[in-house]
Amino acid sequence: MYSIIKNKILKHFETSNLKEKINKRGMLYTFTKDYKYYLCEINVENEKVEGCQLLTNAEYNNTISKTAMSKSLVYGKYNKNILFPVNLGSFDEFRKIIKIENSLESQDQTFLLDKPYLYIFEINSEKERIYNFLFENNEARLIISGNSANNRFNFVGNDQVIKNENRSRFDENLLTGCASFLNMKFKNDSIFSKNMKCEDAVNVINSEGKINEVEILKSEYDGLDLDYSNILINKMFISESGNDCSDFSFGNYIIHESIVDECGDKGFSFGETSKAVVKNSLIKNSLIGLVSKDNSFVKVENSKAINVKEYCLSAYNKKPEFEGGTIIKSNFICEKESLKEFQDLKSSIR
Repeated sequence: MYSIIKNKILKHFETSNLKEKINKRGMLYTFTKDYKYYLCEINVENEKVEGCQLLTNAEYNNTISKTAMSKSLVYGKYNKNILFPVNLGSFDEFRKIIKIENSLESQDQTFLLDKPYLYIFEINSEKERIYNFLFENNEARLIISGNSANNRFNFVGNDQVIKNENRSRFDENLLTGCASFLNMKFKNDSIFSKNMKCEDAVNVINSEGKINEVEILKSEYDGLDLDYSNILINKMFISESGNDCSDFSFGNYIIHESIVDECGDKGFSFGETSKAVVKNSLIKNSLIGLVSKDNSFVKVENSKAINVKEYCLSAYNKKPEFEGGTIIKSNFICEKESLKEFQDLKSSIR
């Protein structure tokens, strides 16, 4: 079905001009092609492409992550039915895949990622090793998989390289992280990141175990993103993230001690049925302190929020397929005279 829809849209591109605005009376599909963003409409009855239009970066991102917040922008209609847009990812060719060889003889290894490739690194080590990954190309992506114990992973971007603003939040593999840990088992490992320009500096997916220390500095967008994982973080320091300092979804998470500073949006964001405990945390110089949304349950203990512009704590429902969020606080201090907390009718802060 994906191939049928994709081929119909590509054929339409060859024979028809773009529209300034489509009618949005059929099924809507978003995708990227040649580093641009598009929205196309397919007639529900005759299954023909009615038209396609260009989207701005902000409009495209909105169709992916904020559909529940802006119905008039992205929803299609057929009779009395509301049709949700479907993201088809990227229509560009898949990038070349390079496997990085792991030398078990060397204790300190450095790898140069200077091509727009997908680099694969497999690890099975319980010795104390340092792995340095230097991102000299902003389109390079890295996936690390396997079993790790007592290792340190350093991810360093080149702050002199200009980011391509036409790039999608997702690549053709739907990866959002510059460095992604996939199917990892951690045991007392450490993660360091600086100057990353992807949607997520570091993304942990479908992984488990204990991470001893996380330090993430100067991320263009999100600092740390964890999905579908069961992770305990002993110490965490994240500073200067353009968007969220940390983002958690679909998993179980414990953070024993943390400082999140200068977060463009949220210090902590828990969503999509996450269960979490945040202890001994200092949240400062950010837009929002801690958020629990979409069936997430968060305990925050012995923590403080300083110089937060909006809410220290916020619980709400964002996506229509979920309900609200819950926050249980114990010895939580908000240094703000007003607007300390927000909760919608589906959510609870107590």
